[in-house]
Amino acid sequence: MADKERKAGSRRWTLDYIALWLVAGVSLLLNLVILSELAIARAAVRQTIADSVAAIDQFEHSTLTTQVAFDQTVVIDTDLPVNQSIPVEIKDSFPIDTTVAVPVNAGLLGTLNLNVPIKTTIPVDVKPTVTINQTFHVKAPIPLKLDVPLQIDVASSGLAPALDGIKARLQALGEQMDGGLLPATTPVVQ
Repeated sequence: MADKERKAGSRRWTLDYIALWLVAGVSLLLNLVILSELAIARAAVRQTIADSVAAIDQFEHSTLTTQVAFDQTVVIDTDLPVNQSIPVEIKDSFPIDTTVAVPVNAGLLGTLNLNVPIKTTIPVDVKPTVTINQTFHVKAPIPLKLDVPLQIDVASSGLAPALDGIKARLQALGEQMDGGLLPATTPVVQ
């Protein structure tokens, strides 16, 4: 009987031992699957980081273009002083076609009104200077309706330092992804 109990005990130990190895094997297999998936995810993250850095580089060297529409009425209310001498050229011919009554003293006959027809052209060629020294009050609504093209170079805008900071953090994260899987070998991204 002692022999039977020893066989039963060794069998139980053997089944426990087999069950232990079975659990350890399944655990190892699950760990390998998890590590494999983690490696695939890290590769995807590295590619995404590289794509993001390339997109930021492309964006930094681009120009933003848009149209800004203005549709407002601006009221101008001001005094406009003018103090200027302006030469004015008058060069023209003035035709005259009229009849003028000219009183003529005819002695004993008295004063006679004679109609004298005048038909002529008088040429005028003068350059007088007109001086204007006056303040004009101007109050007028002026409608403004225009589209102004606006171009912003991203590299010279305020976005450039922020984009450089994002790119540096992404590159540091990429270097971290290139490191080992163990936390002790991985630098911390600030």
